[in-house]
Amino acid sequence: MDTEKRRVLKEQVKSMLKGNWKTAMLLCLSLYVILFLNYLFNISVRSSISSSNDISFGMLFNGHTLLSIFTSAITTFAVVAVSYGFLDWIRTKQAPSEPLVETIQTFTKKYFVSTLVLFIIQGIFIILWYLLLIIPGIIKAYAYSQTYFVYKTKVDNGETDISFLDCITKSRELMNGHKWDFFVLEISFVGWFLLSIVTLGIGFIWLIPYYYGVRANFYYSLFEDLQKA
Repeated sequence: MDTEKRRVLKEQVKSMLKGNWKTAMLLCLSLYVILFLNYLFNISVRSSISSSNDISFGMLFNGHTLLSIFTSAITTFAVVAVSYGFLDWIRTKQAPSEPLVETIQTFTKKYFVSTLVLFIIQGIFIILWYLLLIIPGIIKAYAYSQTYFVYKTKVDNGETDISFLDCITKSRELMNGHKWDFFVLEISFVGWFLLSIVTLGIGFIWLIPYYYGVRANFYYSLFEDLQKA
């Protein structure tokens, strides 16, 4: 994927969001809330660790580790819900009529079990790769990055007997030759993230819809290219 292709993916999302920022922000509402709660949680963790004594540190650390896994799972649920919403938006070229419903769709019966199982399986696979070396772990994380999108595509296509492992395999196949493209695409947002931090987090209100919209568009582009091949 060259610079022009990345520019097109971004411009398509910017055009989609133009005049629809309120809808996009409502679609991202659950993620806004969870990221803010995570921020407060991290502040609490640092404060607790700095004030803990040697006797209680181990128990404190283990407790916070479990909470970190839990918050990671909840954040993933919110991210996937937002990503699904943007993928539908990109496919249909119509803004969601009920963004507040879509922002919590992974917490409903339709997607809850699949999101949880995929989170666990991916987590196990990536941790095992990280135990070998950090670089292979990062590479595999990128290889598995489209797993949730693959699952949703299968659901939307009417498939009923969906293998979670097959979704991970399909993501890996889809990302063959495109992991570097995805890495460069994400790196291109670094400046926007820094600007959002400088604005005391206010910039994230606009950046989050834009960022996750582009990620969904990246998948849709790969899927469309595969269909044409």
